[in-house]
Amino acid sequence: MAPPTPQEIELESAFRQFAGRSDPITQHNTATLYFPAEKRWQQPVDILPADELEIKLSLIKRFFEKCEDEFDDVDLSEPPRHWIAAMLQFDIAKLQHLTDSPFVDMAVWIGLPAIGPLIKKCLAKPVTAKEPEATRSAISSHASGISRQTSKRRATSAGTKTSSKRSRVASENDDDLDEEDAEGGDDIDDHDYRSSSPRIKAGTAKRDRREKAKRLELDEFRCIVCETDSPAVCHIVPFCVNSSKAHIGDWQEWLRLSVGFWKESSSSIDGGLLKRSFTSSEPGTSDKQWNMVCLNHQLHTWWGQARWGFKCLGTTDEGPARKAGHAKLKLQFHWMPRRATDRKVATLGLTLADFKSAFDGNWGDPKRKPLVCLTYPGTGRLIETGDIFYVQVPTSDLPKMELAFQIQWAVLKIAAIAGGAEALEYLPDRPEDDKNGQFYAAIMRQAREEWYGSRDAMAAPGSSAQQRATDNTESTSPVSPPD
Repeated sequence: MAPPTPQEIELESAFRQFAGRSDPITQHNTATLYFPAEKRWQQPVDILPADELEIKLSLIKRFFEKCEDEFDDVDLSEPPRHWIAAMLQFDIAKLQHLTDSPFVDMAVWIGLPAIGPLIKKCLAKPVTAKEPEATRSAISSHASGISRQTSKRRATSAGTKTSSKRSRVASENDDDLDEEDAEGGDDIDDHDYRSSSPRIKAGTAKRDRREKAKRLELDEFRCIVCETDSPAVCHIVPFCVNSSKAHIGDWQEWLRLSVGFWKESSSSIDGGLLKRSFTSSEPGTSDKQWNMVCLNHQLHTWWGQARWGFKCLGTTDEGPARKAGHAKLKLQFHWMPRRATDRKVATLGLTLADFKSAFDGNWGDPKRKPLVCLTYPGTGRLIETGDIFYVQVPTSDLPKMELAFQIQWAVLKIAAIAGGAEALEYLPDRPEDDKNGQFYAAIMRQAREEWYGSRDAMAAPGSSAQQRATDNTESTSPVSPPD
């Protein structure tokens, strides 16, 4: 029989200390809670797999060297850390193809400068929690058919009118008010519930508190992780990305340019679904219950700081009973890589030793200070990478919610590897502000000129000019033209 490991000895010692100050019934009850018979946990895949990392870094270095050889005035001697983090999302086969191909993949090359602005746009600081009773009353109002005037009087008498601003990382979002509170309960009552679009005023969408109420009801008014009361209702892909016409254009372009970095390698993206869900020209199209989830307020804050993320494992019949007409998604909790304190804003090396020196384990370690870890309130057991949770969504909205989690997962992984929330101020606000961004701007300008010039030259359907423009666009244009 093998001798006990140091961990086993430590565990036995801890149990003996606990047994010495508790009666047998308390010991049994605590052990049953802390070590449940059926733990909802699944073996996770490492975000930075040790057996692949050295090969990936070598291929990424070769790809950047090829880009330097291909283009004049391009300096990739120290590639931006978010570029390296984005390239690590590709599997080895994809990286090998990019390196061995005689040509530079322009979709990848033009997509890289869009990564920084995309991350910066997505990692918005969460809104301060609001009293959930205001939203609960919306459900009651909807169910009982209370008149608009009655609801307004009740909201006013309950003193639900508040005003606050949403704090943002990017300065361009400073004018993005948390408008669901600017007019209290009127948002719900003045909104036509039969309409699928949020109310829009001066080109800006107001938050739809009825959608928030639906999510609270679906998640049973509790955090889906901790099961605690009074949760924050959080957007999976932030509300700010398409809340106004001023933001939509950039978001559309950045999301489409970077699609190769955030879509799963084995999946394809439905362009129509992407447009209907996140890149429509109409503000607020993603302010829906399928783009929301209820979380403990501390988890909400850390989620926005790229401390952890949800990996969607698809639909399942596991866990709690599924409601009629609804599907259930299986989510795996992951603590993200933790950058070393003195390397938060430093470039990432492309040798294994240099790269690994930039990290110091993962968040979620209770022995590391400052503490970024959480326990289940009912048991005291730590929340770990690999823990499984479930969220329900109407079956018709299932593809949209899966897409939201897919975007969220990729953005948080890239952000965490690139330095987390602490490094956001070093990311560019726009692709042309990135390193080698002027090269990007020139290519995009050429692509737009070719597209719009060809489009203007079309004299009539079926004309030779139209055919040439179509052929050129399909063969040479690296991205879809802006809407």
